[in-house]
Parts: sequence; C-alpha cells; structure tokens
Amino acid sequence: MPYGEYGPHDWGEWKSNGNGSHTRTCKNKSDHVETENCTFSTAPCAGSAACTVCGGYYSTGHDWGGWTSNGNKTHTHTCKRDPSHTETADCRNFQEANCTTPEMCLDCGGTYGETAPDKHDWQRLPKSNGDGTHTYTCDYDSTHKKTEACSSYDALSCGETGYCRNCMEEYTVSHKLDGIWTSDADGHWQTCIRCNESQSKAPHSFVELADAKHLKSEATCVSGAVYYRSCSECGYHAPDTFESGDKNPNNHDLVPRGYKAPTCTEIGWKDYDTCSRCDYTTYRELDALGHAYEARTVQPTCTKAGYTLHTCTRCKASYTDAVVSSRGHWYGEWSPNGDAASSADCRRSGCRHTGKVLCEPLVCRLLLKNAEAYDFTLCPVCGEVSDGARLTLIEKAKATAQRLPRGELVLRIGDLQNGERMLSVGFEYGGRLTLPTGQVEIMLPAAMLDGYALMLLDADGVETALPHTLNGDEATFTLDFTTNGGPAMALRLISVS
Repeated sequence: MPYGEYGPHDWGEWKSNGNGSHTRTCKNKSDHVETENCTFSTAPCAGSAACTVCGGYYSTGHDWGGWTSNGNKTHTHTCKRDPSHTETADCRNFQEANCTTPEMCLDCGGTYGETAPDKHDWQRLPKSNGDGTHTYTCDYDSTHKKTEACSSYDALSCGETGYCRNCMEEYTVSHKLDGIWTSDADGHWQTCIRCNESQSKAPHSFVELADAKHLKSEATCVSGAVYYRSCSECGYHAPDTFESGDKNPNNHDLVPRGYKAPTCTEIGWKDYDTCSRCDYTTYRELDALGHAYEARTVQPTCTKAGYTLHTCTRCKASYTDAVVSSRGHWYGEWSPNGDAASSADCRRSGCRHTGKVLCEPLVCRLLLKNAEAYDFTLCPVCGEVSDGARLTLIEKAKATAQRLPRGELVLRIGDLQNGERMLSVGFEYGGRLTLPTGQVEIMLPAAMLDGYALMLLDADGVETALPHTLNGDEATFTLDFTTNGGPAMALRLISVS
C-alpha cells in the first residue's frame, strides 16, 4: 500500500532473499515489508548474475517451459528467463497407437506413424440387443462398435433361455447356422453348429450368372466363355451351360513351328506358333542378313594395279573397288650400255626388274678458242658422251616451277675428254625424257658452280650467258623451256678464277 497507518512508507534499501527475490522494510514500522522478484540484466540461469535492484549475486537455474515436439521423436523446451536457452531430448514416454490416435509422446504431444484401427478400448459391460447378441462401444470413439452372440455360464441348447454372462440380460438360444450351403440335385440346406440339425431346406433356383466360379471354359479366339447354370442361393451347378461375353482374341490353341536362319541373300524366320482354331500366327520374317564384308587392301606394284578386296565373312562372296593404277617402275640411276642405250634397276622393294631404253642424245657443239668446232653428243639421262666421257648425276639437285613435267630431275656435271666442263638438265620418266614448259628454277649445291660462269649452248655452239645466284650452300639458276623447245639443255661451265 502507498500509505501505512502513520502516513507514507519510508522504505529502506532492497535486500536479497537469496532465492531470486528481494525485500525492503519500512523505516517507520518494521513489520511493513514488500517483496518482489529480482531483475537481472543477464539471465542468472546460465551462471551467477547480480540483481539490478538489490545487488544479490547468485544463480537461479533455468525456468523451463513445456516440451514442444520437433516432429522427429525429439522435443525441445525453452527457458522462460532467457529464450536463447533451449534443451532438446529424445521422446521417451510414448502412448502406443490406438484406433483414433497414432503413437504419441505424453510429454510434448507429438504423434508419429499411423493409427491402429484394431486397437480399441472396449467398454467392460456391453449393451444387449434383445436378439441373443450384445454390442461393445469403444471408449476412444463411440462410433466404433463390435457385436457378439450372448453366452451363458450354463450349457444351453437351441430354444432354451438363460442369462448372458457378459451383458447380464436374458436371452433365448437360437440356431446358429454354419453359413455353408450343403446341396444335392434336389435342393440345398445349412447346418446348425450348436445342434447339428439341418435348417433352411429349399429347392434350387437356377439362373444364368456369368461368374468365374461357374466357369466351365474360358473364352477363346472363336467363341465366348461357357458357364454352368447355377443356383442363385447355394451356387450348385446344373448340367446345362450357356455362352456369355465376347471372344478372347488372345486365347489360341497354339501349335509350334520351326525356325529357319536367314542367309546373306535369303530371308528366314524365328520359331513361331499357329492357332489350330483360327488363322492366328506369330510368324515374324527375318530379313536377309546382307553381306558382312571385310575389306583388305591390295597394294599396287610396279606392273599390277592395286585395289580393295571386300570378302563376306559369312558366305565368302567378294568384290573389288577403289582400283589404283600400277605404280610403274621407279628406276635408279641410268647407266650407259655402250650400244646407244642405257639401263637401270627398279628401286621398289621386291621388284627385280631392269629397264633398258634407247638414249636420246643432245647434239652439241663447242666453239673453241682456235675457232675449231668440238662436236659431240650427250645423253642427259645416262650421262654418256660420244667422246668417251660420262657426266656425273647430282642427286641433291632440285627443281621448282609453276608446273613441273612428269618424272624426275636429271642434272649431270662432268668434264669432256678435251677438259671442257659441261652441265646437262632434263626430266626423265622411265628412262625417257619428258618435255618441260615455261620457266624452271634449278637448285644445286653451291660448290658445283664455285668459280664458274654458266653459258647456255644451242645446237650451233652459240653460247648465251646464264646468271646464277649463290645463297649459302645453294646455287640457283633459271631455265626457260618456252623458247628452247627441247626436252633438255646443255650448259658450258667457264672458269672465272
């Protein structure tokens, strides 16, 4: 109260009670006291803390709220003093599932799994139905009920009256039929399981009921299903039948047939069936396999064409394609035979052919210093000179042109019997000269022309200076076959040292 009996309170300081509360006493009357809960700037449940009013310093422990389900058979509760303080534990106190509720944790109320439809809590005292039965009601759900026949402590026969030991009501024992029809050609009946007497005797009432239990034969590809006429009460089969429903196009009387393997060119078929009743068949034609060719390349030789041979791995049928012309002989250096002809061996591996051709000599004339003419012939292919000399083949010589003639470059250098140095240039294929056209650039080792000037000769011995260049180890000069008109040219090397 704001005022005591003697006027307003004159409160003293708050003093801690050591239990999370503090008390202050009126200075005017010492039995006037006021107690309140301590307040903290930091919750004292995690560790010792001082009250902001009384200064009491202590730990109060957590003030936990109720458990809340986490949905995974664990639950969590939160400290009321500081919501950041939580604690999670496994659910342990479960109530088993029943007809209305799944398995449930009794601490947090979390439910798991499904209900148990057959788990009921039946009332102890069932209610009589007045017909020799009574009914139980489930305490979990009053709509769940089960009915049983009354039973007595005394052994009662059909027609006798007694008291039910469960519902405590009077009832009369009636026949309890076994629910099984017994029948013969004249009729049907059921038997009481209590007194074993036949009851409910009656004649058959035959109907046409297309039901599986009355089936004589299933529908086939040519007819519907056949059923026995049956009694509508007991199901007894009459000897006569009826047909009902559509044909079954998939119910055949199958006869197996043989298999024939296809070949590369002829069809075959798999094992198949035909129906003895209809024209159904599972015949499936297998396409002819076609040839399975394996290719083998036959390389061309000097004299025979090459080709690709395709042979079937199954039937050995074959054909050839990709025909490549014979390669022709690839001759080495041609050598004079001394009979105005030359010969050379083929350089291809495995070929032992030696070629022989007539020489195609150049008719040459040198005009010497004393105005004498030195006439001779020179074969550019084999290098034979009519004066008995032979020019040497320079294998490192090369030629470039916009369009080179067929064959290989033949460049020869050597001294005539009179000491004059000559050079011949031509192109040969199979020992025969081919005809160049246009300008051809010739390259050869620079040492071959070191200290010499080149002079181009014509048939009359007229010499025309032919410039050449030196580039490192290579010497280069250009011949113009457009104006020359012949297949080869002869050049004279004049010493300039």
